[in-house]
Amino acid sequence: MKKKSFLLWFCLFLLLGFSACFDNKIKNNSENTLVVTPISVTDKGDSFLIKHSLGESRVVKNPSRVVILDFGSLDTFDSLNLSDKVIGVPLKNLPPYLKQYDNKSNIGGVQQVNLEAINALKPDLIIISGRQTRFYDKLNQIAPTIYLGINNSDFLFSFENNVLS
Repeated sequence: MKKKSFLLWFCLFLLLGFSACFDNKIKNNSENTLVVTPISVTDKGDSFLIKHSLGESRVVKNPSRVVILDFGSLDTFDSLNLSDKVIGVPLKNLPPYLKQYDNKSNIGGVQQVNLEAINALKPDLIIISGRQTRFYDKLNQIAPTIYLGINNSDFLFSFENNVLS
C-alpha cells in the first residue's frame, strides 16, 4: 500500500513538475499563445494546495478517481502504472499507444469535453492542459482541477527542467 501511495505522489509531483520552471504568467499575447507559470504545492495535512497558471486547487492526498483530459498527462500516468486511478479520458482521437484506456469512461474530446459525463463520474481530481483552459471554471466546479502545461517552443529544455525540479 505504501508503495502505491508513494507512486501516486511521485506521479503527481512529476506531472506538476512538467508544467513548472517557467517565469511567465499565463496570458494571451499578441499571438494568442499560452504561456505557462510555475506551479507551487503546499502540504495541508490530508490535502495539497496546488497553485497553477489558472488558479489554485485543493487536492486530496492519493486521489483515486482521476479524469485526465490531456494525452501527455495520461501517458505519464500510464508510464507510472497508475492506470487504475484513471476513470475518464477523451476517447475521441485517442492515440494508438494509449488504446488500453478505451475501456474508461468517455468524456468527449480534448477540445470539446462532456461536462455532464465528467460530473457523473464524481472525480477526485481533473487534469487539463492548454486545449481545455476555456473549460477550467466549469471543471473546477465539478472537482479540483489542475492545469499542467508545457512550453512547446522549447520542449526539450522545458521537459528536462520539469523532470529535474
